[in-house]
Order: sequence, then structure tokens, then C-alpha cells
Amino acid sequence: MDLVPEDVIVRAPSPVVSTRLQLLDKIIAVLDALAQHPGARLPDVTRLTGIPKPTCHRLLQSLVHRHLLWRDGPHYYAGARLAWYAATVWRADGLAHRARPALRALAEATDLGAVLVRRAEGFRVTVAVAGRPDRIRAAWGAGQIGVVYAGATGKVLLAWLERHVRDEVLSQVPFRRLTPRTPPSREALERDLAVVRAHGWALTWGERETETFALAAPVFDERGETAAVSLAGHVARYRDACLAQWARMLWETGRALSRLSTGEYPAFRPPGPGPRPARF
Repeated sequence: MDLVPEDVIVRAPSPVVSTRLQLLDKIIAVLDALAQHPGARLPDVTRLTGIPKPTCHRLLQSLVHRHLLWRDGPHYYAGARLAWYAATVWRADGLAHRARPALRALAEATDLGAVLVRRAEGFRVTVAVAGRPDRIRAAWGAGQIGVVYAGATGKVLLAWLERHVRDEVLSQVPFRRLTPRTPPSREALERDLAVVRAHGWALTWGERETETFALAAPVFDERGETAAVSLAGHVARYRDACLAQWARMLWETGRALSRLSTGEYPAFRPPGPGPRPARF
């Protein structure tokens, strides 16, 4: 069964790979494919990337030789040099380091998955995780990449951007309906972002995966950039009676992390009575 979420960068066959791409683009496509499908074989990587088999074979051999990949029989995996590169990134991210104890506390208190997410251009990148929620189909772990216009974390990452920055980010994003609840347009997304700013936190239901819900609150780092701290789980774990408590815990975590570098934080507006829709 395919465990890769619909909103990640590389799908099979990849829409971003063509015979005209430069060598670096092909290397990135191969690395992305193996990050999402550890243990893939040469035919799998060829199918996932759309790169011709002879070229793909040469790239795999070169990447193994340089320790960017390692090989176990016919199976390929991310290599030690990539782990080294990643470790330098996470060590340099002081916010991710500070957030890990708070994420563990959130995951233990709620029995949901907890993550810290940053924005990279038009994508969101998970930089720290705690817990492993059952029955969430999406790949789960640090380094996961997805679109920024769907889901609670993406909306938090966009909501407090200055308008001209948000315009620049979203001008490069092709809106694609991942589920029936995905915002269908820029106009619909902007309406949701106004609600997020008014509440100080976000709630989404089935925007990236039909059977997943998520809550998120902002974290403002030492550079004044917005990250997002989030709780996520399968809809079977959702309890309307718990929503106010979950939201308050999440918002307080975001405020505590933000206070290490900034004195400003959005006000908290508790959820109103009644069943929760996809958006407040």
C-alpha cells in the first residue's frame, strides 16, 4: 500500500521530472523518492522519478559511492552523509531543540501526534515530532514536506505573514484539491486565514487526508518568523468535548515557545459550543 501523502513534492510518476532537467534536479528527484520509499529498487526509483533507467542507475551508483545513499542488495536507502547534513540543520534550529520537550508533553497529555513545522517557500517542513498517531496515513517524521495552503499548520504559517510576503508565496502555488475539504481557491484560503487570526489558532478536518484532523498555533522565533506547533490525529480520536482543552494547551505551548524570543502573541479565542466543522 502506498503510504506517501498526496501533498508531498514527489509522486509517481513525478510531474516535476523531464528529460530536459539538469543533473541536480534529477539527483534531488532520486533523493526525494528514496526518502519517501526507503528500500526502493532501481525499477521503483525509475518509476517514481520518470528518469530513464540507465541514467537512474548511474545516479544511484554515484550517490552510493559518495555516501549520499547506501545499498543493501537491490534496495537503496538514504546514506550517512545525508544524516550528517540533516544533523547540522537540526542543531542550528534552536526553536526545534527547545520545542521537543513541549511536543512530548503535548503528545503524552492528548494521545495525539505533536509536531513543529516551518515554512520553506510554498511548502511546510516538519522539523520536530513527538508521538505517532494511529491510522494517520501520511508519512510521519522530521523532514516531511507538504503544501502550505491546506491543513492547520499551513494556515498558521500563512496567517501572520505580511500581506506582500503571503502574496509572493501563494503566487507560486498551484491550488490542487487534495480532498473535498481542501481550500479550492486563494479567496477561500484568505477567508480561512482571517478566522485563524481572529481565534489565535487553527482547526482543520480532512483538508490533506480525509480521515485526519489537526489543530495548530503559531510560534514566533528569534527572527520574527512564524512556525507552527500542531496536534494531529485520526478522526476516530477526535472528541468535541476535548477541543477547548486541546486548543488551549496548544496555544499556551506556542506562547511559551514564542516568549523566549518575542513579547507579542495573538489572543486566544475559545471554540464555541456545538460540533466542529472543517473550519471553526
